[in-house]
Amino acid sequence: MSAAASLAHQLGAEPPTGLSLSEADTGQLAALIKEARRAQGAELEASLRKALEIVPRPLRGTVRKVVGL
Repeated sequence: MSAAASLAHQLGAEPPTGLSLSEADTGQLAALIKEARRAQGAELEASLRKALEIVPRPLRGTVRKVVGL
């Protein structure tokens, strides 16, 4: 996959027309976006798990299913 195609995949759309980066920089930007999304997802899951600690124990299983954990 080319760097431009990888960036378009990460953005979910074609990059802006005014964006003029080298092939290496475009690939690096795509990799940075991918890593940022992975880290954000991990932080979100950790915060949801931490928030479940205030839910009464008998309800935690149901709440986990509702929030998708």
